[in-house]
Amino acid sequence: MNATLDTASVPATPGLFTRTQVKEAISAGIDLTTDEANRSEHEDRFVWASAAMLVLLDEPDAPWAAVRDHRNGAPVTREDDDVAQFTRDQVARAVDDGVRHVAGASRRRQTDDIDDLIVNATLTLLDDPHADFESIARDNYAVSPRVLRSWLHG
Repeated sequence: MNATLDTASVPATPGLFTRTQVKEAISAGIDLTTDEANRSEHEDRFVWASAAMLVLLDEPDAPWAAVRDHRNGAPVTREDDDVAQFTRDQVARAVDDGVRHVAGASRRRQTDDIDDLIVNATLTLLDDPHADFESIARDNYAVSPRVLRSWLHG
């Protein structure tokens, strides 16, 4: 599956992204990862990672309790969801810290190749909504899609 984003949500301010764009990129990054790893997007690691990323986007030093509250509650649309306000660095930090927090709270205790793909796919799709698995493998890992898939299943 080629994970693509809704291209209607283009940043109004160069270099800044809306919360809606970030949510779309997170969803597409997780979808691409679960498709390529033959995993369910309903697995805890993916559901918790998404919740953690979104909480940390707004509150970079949020405690785990805030992530838990977000995960256990219904997603809330905010009035500023379509306001360009997040830099790529802010998004990268939230995405990376999100998967690290989830890995640390799990039995894994550290990130793995699946977590790394979530981060790289999300950030690549944020920058280029038309990116596919092949371009993510090539541009982020300098390997073929076949090699990257072997890491996900290894």
